[in-house]
Amino acid sequence: MAFDQLSSYQIGKMLDVSRQAVNQWIDKGYIPSYRTPGGHRRVRREDFISFLNSRQIPIPDILQRAIDQERRSAAPRIILVDDDAEFLAVLRQAIQEQLPEARIEAYESGYDALVAIGQGLPDLLVLDIKMPKIDGVEVCRRLKRNDATRRLPVMIVSAHDTPEWRESLQALKVQAIFSKGEPLLEIARQIRQFIETKAATLKI
Repeated sequence: MAFDQLSSYQIGKMLDVSRQAVNQWIDKGYIPSYRTPGGHRRVRREDFISFLNSRQIPIPDILQRAIDQERRSAAPRIILVDDDAEFLAVLRQAIQEQLPEARIEAYESGYDALVAIGQGLPDLLVLDIKMPKIDGVEVCRRLKRNDATRRLPVMIVSAHDTPEWRESLQALKVQAIFSKGEPLLEIARQIRQFIETKAATLKI
């Protein structure tokens, strides 16, 4: 985590004051600190921010940029795939309302989604079944054949929920299968629940 622990020199540079001034603030108890085994002072980032807030000092740009970058990196990434652009837009909005911090990418082609996945694994793939050129089952098969992508969680949202499709998808161990006839709010809530459960599991 960037700037998780700060030295007196770093704080002084951020606030355009001397290291000695920062050490005086620490000695007076304005900023909590601790010493490393080597005897150097260190300030936890949250304590530094509390100090700034208590004195109505804006967070320095370099620190704010680091915090913003961490938030973006930690935000869940979800890929949606459906050749129905109108449904894709509505589904994206429903999920974004449930997960405002999520980075959601939408594609109308299975090929485009596979390219995006190849550039970096998302936290979840939400996929239609019946699409031109390459359908959802084939997308899942290609992902499962690749060691780098076979554990990628996949959920299906489709109007073509036939027993044959469902059997093929269950064999590929998708996380869930939804019909487009189900309320979008409920689908979005279950996607949020999955993402939150996954995040909690990773923290254990």
